[in-house]
Amino acid sequence: MATMPHQQAQTEEDARLLYVGMTRAIERLVLLGSKPSAFMARMESAIAAGKLSLEAPDDVLV
Repeated sequence: MATMPHQQAQTEEDARLLYVGMTRAIERLVLLGSKPSAFMARMESAIAAGKLSLEAPDDVLV
């Protein structure tokens, strides 16, 4: 699927911000979103394919 330049820039910015958060998280990283995003869909695909794993702490409701 083709994306408009501003959509591509937003996806790249989402990825950059996530990378910064992941590399700076010391004990825990919590991801929240208010709307569907192509970037989060890519993450979900990576989890489903076994390329990425997530563990939820016991004190967090999923």
